Amino acid sequence: MSSIFEWSRIAANNANADSSINWAEGQPPSTVNNSARVMMQRIKELLDDLGGVASATGTANGIAVSAPTPFSALANGLRVAFRASNNNSAATSLNVNSLGSKPVVKFTTSGETALSGGEVKIGGIYEVVYSTLLNGGAGAWLLLNPTPLAATVEVPPGAVSAFARNSAPSGWLKCNGAAVSRTTYAGLFSAIGTAFGAGNRSTTFNVPELRGEFIRGWADGRSVDTGRVFGSTQAHAFDEHTHTGTTASNSHSHTGTTSSDSHSHTGTTNSGGSHNHTVSGQTPASTQSVIDPGNQILYASDGANSRSTNTSTDGSHSHGFTTSTDSHSHSFTTNTDTHSHSFTTNAAGGSETRPRNVALLYCIKT
Repeated sequence: MSSIFEWSRIAANNANADSSINWAEGQPPSTVNNSARVMMQRIKELLDDLGGVASATGTANGIAVSAPTPFSALANGLRVAFRASNNNSAATSLNVNSLGSKPVVKFTTSGETALSGGEVKIGGIYEVVYSTLLNGGAGAWLLLNPTPLAATVEVPPGAVSAFARNSAPSGWLKCNGAAVSRTTYAGLFSAIGTAFGAGNRSTTFNVPELRGEFIRGWADGRSVDTGRVFGSTQAHAFDEHTHTGTTASNSHSHTGTTSSDSHSHTGTTNSGGSHNHTVSGQTPASTQSVIDPGNQILYASDGANSRSTNTSTDGSHSHGFTTSTDSHSHSFTTNTDTHSHSFTTNAAGGSETRPRNVALLYCIKT
């Protein structure tokens, strides 16, 4: 059966281009009306082709359409619009008028690309154009109006990101130092190589170990953190420093009280040189005389009387003595000059130096 797609842009070639239309020179007058009416039919078929009148059947990723225009072969420029009956979820094919399934492709910044899912949504009207140049020259349907996919950012292998979840998302690995396959994760191996470990040195390599670690920018030749190797681990350290200090140095005094239990003191008097002692006293009336060892009369009286005399002189000598005291105390005050005291502080803190932080999961893009 003929269709509008078989018409020619060269008028002379359209005399018999459509089997239902006769525009041959000298045609019978009775064919004029029929030919005109068929042309109207062909135009309507084309309008319906482009208007999305046809409803798709088949499956979500294997779409089938019966186009209003009854073309019988696939050719460049065939154009069909259809109403989708499913959501596609992967690479998709289209079979129009039972002429065989052909891939449906789209164009992105990367060029011709197979559908990946989400470009066709149920109830939407989608327009496709056939081209024999697509699909490596094997022909394909180009989807002109794919449903826009959610904006995505192309993340290169080796990128590290923190996630607020305790498992790695699809396409990522935990940064846990594990050894992983060099073939399964060829893209990641190409990006980081053995910078974080060579694995078994033949079939595996290590991802970074970032559990419980802070990340520091690689100096890359800058005179900060010099000598650091890319991907290396660095132990904790303090910047070299000292602490000094003194107490206040104002002059001041101290007061207090001593305390002592009862006790005694012993000693010896000074010798004082040669000397004598005077003795005096009152005598009773009956006293007649008192004679000292030197036969000197001290007293002589019939009645009450008093007399005094000197003892004999002795040479230089001293006397020993012992005193006793009750329990007592002594108060005192001391004065000091201006001075200071040095000191050492006691250590305090935990096993590491760290800022306030939140624990998240570091992962690396494969």
